[in-house]
Amino acid sequence: MKQHPVTEADLHAYIDGVLPPSRRTEIEAYLAQRPEEAKRLQAYQHQKEELRALFNPVMDEPVPSSIPTRPRQRPWSTQRFAAGLVIAIVSGAAGWLLHGQAAPYLLAQSPAARQESGNRAPALARQAAIAHVVYSPDVRWRLAPTRKISW
Repeated sequence: MKQHPVTEADLHAYIDGVLPPSRRTEIEAYLAQRPEEAKRLQAYQHQKEELRALFNPVMDEPVPSSIPTRPRQRPWSTQRFAAGLVIAIVSGAAGWLLHGQAAPYLLAQSPAARQESGNRAPALARQAAIAHVVYSPDVRWRLAPTRKISW
């Protein structure tokens, strides 16, 4: 019969008493050859017994009757639908009411309106154009073959 390697999970299962009898004898033989490991498992067993002694009285207490057996159902689906509908209506109405106010501003920024008034491009648009020219990559650089630099 081939023995399987002993893992940490096997050792904990041995402490918990959930191993099959054949595997249990293998673990006992393993621990007989390794006294340090057996000592460590005895410490775990002692810790388990102390925890059980501490918390077993709580396990024997009756379950309070104030705890509901079924979670109560909340009518959130209708509330969520109503909230979504209100948001859609308010947003649509705001967009419809404000679209007339944005048109004069957009028309004032058109090239034809700027030529008529003699104004130059607004500062932000001018800065964006300059930034584009300065920071846009050169097409020739992207298409050039890569060269290795040797020092």
